Amino acid sequence: MDEFYIAAKTGTSRKPNAQGTGYSNKLYASMIGYFPASDPQVLLYVVVDSPQGEGIWGSTVASPIFKEIADELVRILNLNPDKHIKK
Repeated sequence: MDEFYIAAKTGTSRKPNAQGTGYSNKLYASMIGYFPASDPQVLLYVVVDSPQGEGIWGSTVASPIFKEIADELVRILNLNPDKHIKK
């Protein structure tokens, strides 16, 4: 994905209580984005329900999943890069 501009936003939120009032200690970790940003072809939304462990944030949990899926979509759809990388 280094060859693409990506427009994206991560998120972390607490899950509502099953009883309908207040929030639980469980979380949602998410990331939504589209690419290539200069000519959008794909919109991808990743939500992880109740992730476990330390450092549970959209950026640390959902972002790596987003990247793996995006890498495969770029390959499958044969998308043209919109970023030129100097080597």
